[in-house]
Amino acid sequence: MVNYDTVVIQAHAEALYAQADSVVRVSAIVGALAGASAGGAAGVAAGLAVGVFVLVGALLGGLFGYLAAKGRALVLRSQAQTMLCQVRIEQNTREAIMLLRGGAGLP
Repeated sequence: MVNYDTVVIQAHAEALYAQADSVVRVSAIVGALAGASAGGAAGVAAGLAVGVFVLVGALLGGLFGYLAAKGRALVLRSQAQTMLCQVRIEQNTREAIMLLRGGAGLP
């Protein structure tokens, strides 16, 4: 049987926050690389200055990657906050029961 352990929940919440930060960075970088590739291909196809197309593609791709990941990061942070809120509810409930029982511990 698995026992209730607030340390595990706290660690998982911290991992979710780290994952939220990571997903934003990685998505922005991948978006910038994809945008640079698409921009370079467009520049070659148009026969124009490839460097400008690569730069613009990288900026737009990075921006799109960043914006797309912000939603996912918000979901991860919300999940972490829900877990922490549930831990706090349990702590408050335990304290209230102890007060009602005159300071005696839970069975």
